Amino acid sequence: MSDSPCTARAPVHAGSPRGLVHRQAVGAASLILGAFVSPLSAMAAASVILSAGAVNASEFALRGVAAYSVIGLAILAILAALSSMLIGLARRRRAFDQFREAVDVMPEGLSIWDENDRLLAWNDRVADAAEINTSMLRVGMPAGEYLRIVAASDCAIEPGDLDAWVRDRRTARRKPNAEFERRTRSGRWFRIENRRTARGGLVTVSVDITDFKRNAEILVQAREEAEAANKAKSEFLANMSHEIRTPLTSILGFAGLLENIDGLPTKANTYVNRIKTGGQALLSLVNDILECSRLEAGKVELAPKAFDLAAFIDDTVGLISTGARNKGLTFKLAAADELPQTVTADMDRLRQVLLNLLSNAVKFTESGSVTLAVSRQAEGGERIRFEVIDTGAGISPEDAARLFQRFSQVDGSNTREHGGAGLGLVISKGLVEAMGGEIGVDSAEGRGSTFWFTVEAPAASQSGPATTTEIEEWRLAPLRILMADDVAVNRELVAAMLSPFDVQLSLANNGQEAVDTALDAVFNLILMDLQMPGMDGLAATREIRKRSDLNRTTPILALSASVMPSEVAACRQAGMNDHVAKPIDPSELLSKIALWARASS
Repeated sequence: MSDSPCTARAPVHAGSPRGLVHRQAVGAASLILGAFVSPLSAMAAASVILSAGAVNASEFALRGVAAYSVIGLAILAILAALSSMLIGLARRRRAFDQFREAVDVMPEGLSIWDENDRLLAWNDRVADAAEINTSMLRVGMPAGEYLRIVAASDCAIEPGDLDAWVRDRRTARRKPNAEFERRTRSGRWFRIENRRTARGGLVTVSVDITDFKRNAEILVQAREEAEAANKAKSEFLANMSHEIRTPLTSILGFAGLLENIDGLPTKANTYVNRIKTGGQALLSLVNDILECSRLEAGKVELAPKAFDLAAFIDDTVGLISTGARNKGLTFKLAAADELPQTVTADMDRLRQVLLNLLSNAVKFTESGSVTLAVSRQAEGGERIRFEVIDTGAGISPEDAARLFQRFSQVDGSNTREHGGAGLGLVISKGLVEAMGGEIGVDSAEGRGSTFWFTVEAPAASQSGPATTTEIEEWRLAPLRILMADDVAVNRELVAAMLSPFDVQLSLANNGQEAVDTALDAVFNLILMDLQMPGMDGLAATREIRKRSDLNRTTPILALSASVMPSEVAACRQAGMNDHVAKPIDPSELLSKIALWARASS
């Protein structure tokens, strides 16, 4: 039986073709191998082929040439491959060295950890950030051991807290993208950032943020100092305002009473007017300084309401036109026909700005005219544009650029013709911008000036109710009023102002007396000073609201020289209904007494 094809193998003989091929292959392999060993090995391989008797010498020579050609090409290919591999290794080595150098010169500490949280590599900044010696680090160091070494330089870790700190920090290292800060005992700050790798390892970066922390502390300190300085300034302004207003209350109040005395000699009446004019100028300066302070602090509150625009313009013009005519100037009004009858805006602030510009125009115009032009602008919402045009000397561009700066005047010399603190235009600018408008000036020397401003004043359907300052007549029913003030002159002044009316006035020297009086008698109204010895007006008001069944709901009006916004707000919080500022404007005092007396009846 013959062998199976899958198992039978034909024997290889030396003289058979298969044997020849076999021996040639072995010889060629020996030649190739010998080429890498020595030429003698190649000769040995050739003798094997010759001894096989497969070919004669001439055939062998031809085949040898061909074999050596093949061998040469193979060697060249192998050498090329080896060269490429060596070049690649060299490049990788250089790249790795460059990477290592880059890591070493990094300003941040860099450490690399494996998936088992053991140290693999680091740069010198790691030891610097931990404030340890580099020799203390080693490859394979567990994270727990490293953290214990680091903890020795951390100023926030007490010895008894070490184990808990290490445990917490190891837990935090497992979280992705964990970040935290630490402060060393030498006072340096570091931000530690952990980043997980795809294989579960960890890269930790330590960033020195000492300068950042120091700058932040400097900024915090500077802010605190600025806030303290601002608070001190506000307190100073409030105190100075109060101290100046207190004597002005007597000066202006009694000058007004003296002015109304019948049969006063002409010279005495002239002197009274001088007193009032000087007192009002001083009061205006105090008000301007306080207003400027409010604008800087962003504490100016607007009270928009609907009002008749034409009536407002006529009233404002009436306040300034007489002075213009007395100076020999022509005053003109140019109001556009398309103006709405009723608009919504803060009428009092609008009048303040307009009067300031008109007063300046009259003051600085020696001859010619002053014109007020009013028109309507629809762009960006409904706006009203006011222009105050004068024929004065005009202003240079350099001087115009300084007009809206604090305490800045075109003429600041000792020989200047006109006075003033240089705050009016600054205040006007702040108020106009608070009302959503713009303000500016167009002028040239020798050609007069045009000061203009716009305010948002949308048309309204009807005018709002009359304000208390618009009430000109007071019909006071018989009233019982309690007044608390520690200054006798102020009590005397208010008593004189109320003397023409059927008012029974009870007086208290301080807050405690006011509370005791309010517990025993019913009053229609209470006038309360704020700054008084012992119990002040705020505390007295709270006590009356709390303890007096007779006057728990009686209107209480602050009558005080404390007029800062925070002080007025404190009056409301204490339970007061309204505020009347000193120096006392008789019309304001009487109108508010009438208003609140009617409200409580």
